[in-house]
Amino acid sequence: AGIPELDGRVVGHARVSEPHDEAAVRLWNKKSDQPVYVLARLFVAPAARGRRLGGKLTEAAMKWARERGHRLVLDVMEKDQAAIRLYEDLGWSYLGCIQHKVGDRRIPARAYAAP
Repeated sequence: AGIPELDGRVVGHARVSEPHDEAAVRLWNKKSDQPVYVLARLFVAPAARGRRLGGKLTEAAMKWARERGHRLVLDVMEKDQAAIRLYEDLGWSYLGCIQHKVGDRRIPARAYAAP
């Protein structure tokens, strides 16, 4: 997919990491023994949104994982509805609801697996 640029400036990135003890990994492991990587970060600068860069970055990460015999999993905060729509539009399957602990608060999130 290349590096997303706008006017010669990098405007997005995706990071895939090895699984550790993420809730999305635990949910996936209850369903399948296929190895996974975690789509740990996806970012598109506000000025560059609306150009499908998030989708292109996600598709590139999915392809990279597939070429290595892995599937991607991730979690996304419930408040991030645009990201949830992106993953669902790309065919990601919902694994379940999880909670992130931030200080004394618990923040709801959704876990997904790539198609």
